[in-house]
Amino acid sequence: MSFIQFQGETNNEKNQIPRTLRDARDQLLSSEMLKQAYGEEIINHYARAAEWELEEFDSVVTDYEIMRGFEKSWFFKLIGLIQLR
Repeated sequence: MSFIQFQGETNNEKNQIPRTLRDARDQLLSSEMLKQAYGEEIINHYARAAEWELEEFDSVVTDYEIMRGFEKSWFFKLIGLIQLR
């Protein structure tokens, strides 16, 4: 997991801010304190909301990925690894 470190009394992994939504979701699901404070149903609800956001993000092909795909296909065509029609 990747975390942003901050200055405090301790610098262990549990006292760091998650840098990604995946890390935040994982940390949320592993927090017994939050489950006790808010209830497991609420924690699971917010974790599922994060998972939905991640699924939506992963399902989109960006302009960068499209352009990279074209660059790669023309490169492979140039060196003869694939045939483009």
